[in-house]
Amino acid sequence: MHTPVRHPAATTRRPEDTDKAGDIDLGIVCVVSSVGLWLTCLVTVAVNASVLGLILVLLAGAGIAGNAWRLVTSKR
Repeated sequence: MHTPVRHPAATTRRPEDTDKAGDIDLGIVCVVSSVGLWLTCLVTVAVNASVLGLILVLLAGAGIAGNAWRLVTSKR
């Protein structure tokens, strides 16, 4: 019976693993996916001509823009 051997690199943390470069990449992915979903909702609401839906979509857009702005201007 073979026992799996863990590679030492899998358990030890190197200094380059703790940098913040990965955080901004994930943030950009989140913003882009949020904007794509928001555009889909906007088109759906526009087709249905719903005033309440339009207000909710615009509020969501403001939230997405706020998160994107905070991501861009955050101090590292």
